[in-house]
Amino acid sequence: MIRLISLLLIFCSLFWQTAVAQYSYQYFDGQEGMHYYADSTQSNVWQVGPPQKSIFNAASTHPNAAVTDTVNYYPENNESTLTFEVSNDYGFYGGYTTINWRQKIDFGPSNDGGIVEIRSNDTSEWANIFDNPYVYEVFGFVPENLGTLSTGDWAFSGTDTLWRHIWLCLESDFYATDLSLQIRFRMVSDDIASEHEGWMIDNLAYETIFPHTLEDLVADGIYMTVGPNPTSGRIQILSEKIPDYHIIESIEVWNMQGRAVRQYGKSPTKFWIDIGDLPKGVYFIKVKTNLREETFKVLLQP
Repeated sequence: MIRLISLLLIFCSLFWQTAVAQYSYQYFDGQEGMHYYADSTQSNVWQVGPPQKSIFNAASTHPNAAVTDTVNYYPENNESTLTFEVSNDYGFYGGYTTINWRQKIDFGPSNDGGIVEIRSNDTSEWANIFDNPYVYEVFGFVPENLGTLSTGDWAFSGTDTLWRHIWLCLESDFYATDLSLQIRFRMVSDDIASEHEGWMIDNLAYETIFPHTLEDLVADGIYMTVGPNPTSGRIQILSEKIPDYHIIESIEVWNMQGRAVRQYGKSPTKFWIDIGDLPKGVYFIKVKTNLREETFKVLLQP
């Protein structure tokens, strides 16, 4: 019996090491593993401490949270950022990188909101996590609290007084060669004053996990799908999720005259392209992964 229990403990330990290859977190309550910093401008309103507002009256884990001012309403004409850095040190393939956090929001009915952006190294451009072909999935929020600002940026907006656990999922295979991964929380407000509390974040964690818990979007027995077909421009490319290193190495769009009119490099195995600006007609989408190559015929129509 003792030997059986020992074997079970060893198995569970090995499974946990396999399921969670890397983990770091920032709960704002002590010396934790994720480095963060606010922008250095005087107008920055991000603060870390015990929240002391009406809606933002307690952290998710006591005592501290990151808040757009722990006491006051956020001001008008403001842009404040809070950035987190993690190291990409993957020891496996076939899973997901997740950055997850808990949040409450209280933005005015005007053009105010909270924008979340990522970049894979210090020199790349910041990219919104929503409507982003390099992001596998974002979930955990109420759809009514996601909208676009006048700038076209997707942002959290409105008010949600419940703690929501937001998950940002990326494909580990695609990001495995990058040295760093950064996530930035950017609050913006327009010139209309409003008595609202802004954004509160707590319990931010970074994990690389395997096996993956997200639903496989490709049916059993099918390696890859491309669609919709016909299309008005945007084409979704979905490849089977497997427990091995798996990326798209290249995507090419060919016209009926045999000329390549679009080319894309390394991409995740869930990806989309937009060919809506090309002349209407028939095109061939050639997708090459590290395992195989497939070509799909699509019709671009108005």
